[in-house]
Amino acid sequence: MTWTNFFFIRSATRIPSPGPTPRGAFNAEAAVLPANLPHKIATPFSWVKEIRRKKVIPGSPHQTLRCLGRSGMLIQNHRHQFVPNRKTRSSGVPMREPLLTWSDGVRIDGMLHLPGPGRWPCVITAHGLFSAKASDKFILLAARLTEAGFACLRFDFRGCGESGGELKDTTVSGRISDLKAVLTSIRGHQAVDGRLFLMGSSLGGYVSLFVAAGQPDVSATALWATPATLRHLDIRKDTLQAHGLGEPFFQEMTQGSFVEAPAGVSRCLIIHGGDDELVPCAHAHDLYERANEPKALEVLPNADHRLTDAEDRERAIHLTVAWFKRHL
Repeated sequence: MTWTNFFFIRSATRIPSPGPTPRGAFNAEAAVLPANLPHKIATPFSWVKEIRRKKVIPGSPHQTLRCLGRSGMLIQNHRHQFVPNRKTRSSGVPMREPLLTWSDGVRIDGMLHLPGPGRWPCVITAHGLFSAKASDKFILLAARLTEAGFACLRFDFRGCGESGGELKDTTVSGRISDLKAVLTSIRGHQAVDGRLFLMGSSLGGYVSLFVAAGQPDVSATALWATPATLRHLDIRKDTLQAHGLGEPFFQEMTQGSFVEAPAGVSRCLIIHGGDDELVPCAHAHDLYERANEPKALEVLPNADHRLTDAEDRERAIHLTVAWFKRHL
């Protein structure tokens, strides 16, 4: 079997997750097992300890890649072929399934939310610099999107959440690569109908603009609290490094790479808080001027950077879902 640079994990979806995997720990739901095992077999959970010892090495010529769902069924994945455990598919019930992909050899961990069986337009969410896919606002957004008939993929950039890598190695170019890798992988998913949308918050919105500018199949983009430039981060270097950001991020800025958001992106919704304490609202107006029609700017007068007020958050979600529906 020829190794591919990404794979999906299909698992039971209405069973509560046992919780996040600690950084550096291997997810027992994905394992490379000896090649002499049958193509598809039922396996007891007593095998989990043994499975956890087997690690997936990107680029290695393993003969088989098998996935262990929470129901205990061991299934095999060949390239883009999926062998879901049919018992996990219940009509009309929102479902979740973990998704793994690789970016520059680094594992990227995601969670795909589905409204139910079938094929759906999909929204990919991109979190901010020090955030993760487990952010409350992304979980709430995913719930609202599935209610509206969208799939939603939350994922962690490298160095964040459950993904591999280290935060100190973060660069804008690296995060652009991560989002592109996620887009590439989700295009082949049997539950996605090919209509793709991007939603990014803060630096995630900034990264989304670069990806949307070069991906004509992105139907629309929504930006929350997104900067138009990163030049202002120079004066916060000490603070950002104290939070774990490393020198590569600032070296990239010094070289002039990705310091200004791209112009010319269309079908772009810009949502910003009037009281944003980290990214002044002037950035939103700059982004609006750079975007092509159709475009929209919505300023939430009293909202902060994180949209911590419940009414502001609900308003941003409502506007985002409506924007994506408009561009179906």
